[in-house]
Amino acid sequence: MKRSGLFPVCFFIALSSQAQIPVGAWRDHLSYRQAFRLADAGDRMFCATSGSLFYYNRNDHSVSKISTVNGLHDIDLNTIAFDNVNNRLIAGYKNGNIDLITAERIMNIPDIFLKSGLTNKTINHIHIRGNLAYLSCSFGIAVLNPDKQEIKDTYYLGPGGSPAEVFAVTTNDDFIFAATGSGIFKAPLDNPNLVDFSVWSRISDIPNSTEKFTSLAWFGGKLFAVYHGSGTRNDHIYYSDNDQWKELGSSLYPDGTYYYSLEATPEKLVIASQNYADVYDSGLRLVRHSWTGDPRHALIDKEDIIWTADHYHGIIRENPQTGRDTILPDGPSNNDAFLAYSAAGKIFITAGGLSSAWGNLYNLPCVHIFDGSKWQSWTDYEARDAINVIAKPNEPDNLYVATWGYGIIYLENLQKKTVYTPANSSLQTIIPGDYCRVYGMAFDRNMNLWVTNSGVSNPISVLSA
Repeated sequence: MKRSGLFPVCFFIALSSQAQIPVGAWRDHLSYRQAFRLADAGDRMFCATSGSLFYYNRNDHSVSKISTVNGLHDIDLNTIAFDNVNNRLIAGYKNGNIDLITAERIMNIPDIFLKSGLTNKTINHIHIRGNLAYLSCSFGIAVLNPDKQEIKDTYYLGPGGSPAEVFAVTTNDDFIFAATGSGIFKAPLDNPNLVDFSVWSRISDIPNSTEKFTSLAWFGGKLFAVYHGSGTRNDHIYYSDNDQWKELGSSLYPDGTYYYSLEATPEKLVIASQNYADVYDSGLRLVRHSWTGDPRHALIDKEDIIWTADHYHGIIRENPQTGRDTILPDGPSNNDAFLAYSAAGKIFITAGGLSSAWGNLYNLPCVHIFDGSKWQSWTDYEARDAINVIAKPNEPDNLYVATWGYGIIYLENLQKKTVYTPANSSLQTIIPGDYCRVYGMAFDRNMNLWVTNSGVSNPISVLSA
C-alpha cells in the first residue's frame, strides 16, 4: 500500500521564522540539534534529527526544513539514505513507516507500519544497491522496491527463520551481509531464495562471532564491522584481511570508545566514533583524526570536507582549508515541552515534566523563548524539571522558573540570580532534606508573587515586592 502527497519542488524552501505565515497555516518550531544521520545528495546535504529533517543547499547556502507541516507523513525519523542514481531520498521511521522524497513529491509507503503481528518495526539502517533498498529493521531485512513503492521481500534471520533485529546491511558483488544482535550473517547476493533462512550463514571466525554487531562497510575488498561490546566504551572495529580478522583503530583509543557509523567511498573509509571522525585511505593509513563534538554519523565528500551529524549541534562541517562550522535551523535547544506562557510579545516554553503519578521526569530545567523571529533557550545543570515560568510585570527578560523539587529559580536576562528554597524562603520541603515542589505562580496588582507549594502543610507562599 502507498500514499502520495503531491508537493511541487518549491516545498524545498526554507521555512524561515521571519517569513509571513498565512492565517490558519501551521509552521513547526522544532529543535533540529540532535542529529543522527546524513545523506549526501550532491547539491544538498540532508540531515535527520530528533525533530525532523533538514538540508543544506551547497549552491545558495540556505537551510531548509522538512516536517509533517510541509510533506512528511510521520514523526520520529530513525534513518535516511539518498539514492544518487534515481535522485531520491528514502526516510525510515521508528514505527516502520517510509517516505520516499523526490523533487516533485513525497510518497508514503506504509507497508511495514501497517503490517500486523510485529511489536517492533523500527527501521535502523538503509542500504541502497541498484534499484532496491535493503532496510535493516527490528525484525529482519525488508527489501524495498522504490520504483513500485512496495516491500518486495522480507528476510528473517533469527533461529529457524524467526524475527531478529538487524542493525545494518552492506553488499559486495557476491554477498549480502547483515549485522545482528547475534553476529554477522551472509548469503549469496544472486540467490533467488534469500527468504529461506537456510541460505544464510553466520560468519563464525570473526571475534565475538555470536554477539552484537551494529555497523558494516565494504571497503577496499574487505568487510569492516563494528562489534558493540557490553560495558562502557567497549566497541571494536574488525576487518577481514587474507582470511584473517584484524582490529582497526585500537591504538587511537587505548581507553576504549564507541563507534557509531562506518561509511565507505571508493577511496576512503570514514568512521564516526566518540568525539571524532576518523578517515582512512585505501591502504588503511589514518589521514584525518578530526575532533567533531559528539558525532553520530560522518561522511566525506569529493572536496575532502568532513560532514558529521552531531548529537548537540546539527551538522558540523570541517573544511581542511577554511576550518569548522555548524549548520543548524533556528529552533529551541530540545523538543521537550510542558507548559506555554506568553508575555510582552514573547512565548515561553518550559521543558520539564511530571510522571503520571506526579513524580519527577528529571529533565534538565530548560526554558525556550521565542520573540516572534528567533529562539533562545536557557538551561540549568543543578536542578531538574522546570514546569512553570512567569515574567516580572513589565520586565519580560526577568523570569521566575518553578521546578518540581528544586524550588524557584529567578533569572535576570537569562542569568541565574537566586534560587528560592526552604533555606531562604517560606517554601517547604515535602520530605526531609531539600525537595521543594512548586507549580502555580501568579502576580497580584501589587507585584507580589504568589506560588503553590505542593504536598506540604502550608501550600501557599508569597514573595513580597
